[in-house]
Amino acid sequence: MPWFLTSILSKRAQRESVNYKDRRERIYRTFGFYNTYADAYKAVFENRCDMHECLYDLLVMEYIEEGIHPQVHTTQWWKWNDIENKWEFLSIEDNPVDAIGTCNWALG
Repeated sequence: MPWFLTSILSKRAQRESVNYKDRRERIYRTFGFYNTYADAYKAVFENRCDMHECLYDLLVMEYIEEGIHPQVHTTQWWKWNDIENKWEFLSIEDNPVDAIGTCNWALG
């Protein structure tokens, strides 16, 4: 099953931004997927194709099954570190509160 990679502008970052007039809107972008965890992890670690894009401060890796209305089996969250210019893995305790109850970011 594939691991999908989706970058998200957090609600906190939206509130602080003067560029976004409708702060209720979710701003995110799915960059693609990899068929193995190792390949997906490496893409995040390397920030392949600049998944930060000077905008997104969260990234979610989702392990999604095949099919219509597929189930998300697990997620891993990452947060952008502006000082080190890289994604940092978040422990379960640090997962974004904004995202509780939301799944399947990649496919909507």
